[in-house]
Amino acid sequence: MYIDSQSTNTAEALQKLGGARVILAPAPSSKAMSELVNSLGPNGKLIVVGAPFDPIEVTPIQLISGSRTI
Repeated sequence: MYIDSQSTNTAEALQKLGGARVILAPAPSSKAMSELVNSLGPNGKLIVVGAPFDPIEVTPIQLISGSRTI
């Protein structure tokens, strides 16, 4: 499924669907990637393709609580 983050609140859309198994992040926006971590479902993976210069802000509990990976 493709969700256009310019016209939709991506995090809300994914949460309504029960969370994503995989999120492919091709755009180099660390802010957008940081916001998507909580949209991952259990054992979800965020795959970073577009490498931003700014850090992706994620807390360890965000990863541990849902067995998520980046």
